[in-house]
Amino acid sequence: MRRAADGDAEAFAALFERFYEPLYRYFAARIPDRVEAEDMAAAVFVEVARGLPGFHSGGAAFIGWLFTVARHDLADAHRHHRRHRVDPVAEVPEPEAAPDVAEQVIGRLEAHRLRAALNRLTGDQRDVVLLKFAAGLSNEEVARALGKPVSAVKSLQHRALAALHRLLEEP
Repeated sequence: MRRAADGDAEAFAALFERFYEPLYRYFAARIPDRVEAEDMAAAVFVEVARGLPGFHSGGAAFIGWLFTVARHDLADAHRHHRRHRVDPVAEVPEPEAAPDVAEQVIGRLEAHRLRAALNRLTGDQRDVVLLKFAAGLSNEEVARALGKPVSAVKSLQHRALAALHRLLEEP
């Protein structure tokens, strides 16, 4: 991280390789448009590249900072979408790899139900679930990203999973 902050492109590339996929999964869990989720994950690294020279903490704090940037970008994107709502056109499947239409419909309905259930959680519960399961962070990393004690993260996770179970069982 120190080398990346000093302008070492290979060190920054290593950070990108390590954290891009968890960031993408975090965004993809909240944004139905795959391309937009990819763009947002990449944009976090643009912000990180700008701010990294002034970052003087260790690796654990870096993960917290990285996902704090991601959470703020996601909140900004949601505010922007509320003001400039555009209904997305469904992606057209590749002809040679087109799955069964029924499977596609079921998959989209399940993803929609899960997103709707996630949106009914409290903000903290939703953040814990997405950081833990979509981004694949440990409890300690989630705690740093949210600025909360690990015990609070565990409690939020327990309540969030119980609430998701109830919400997904609703007819």
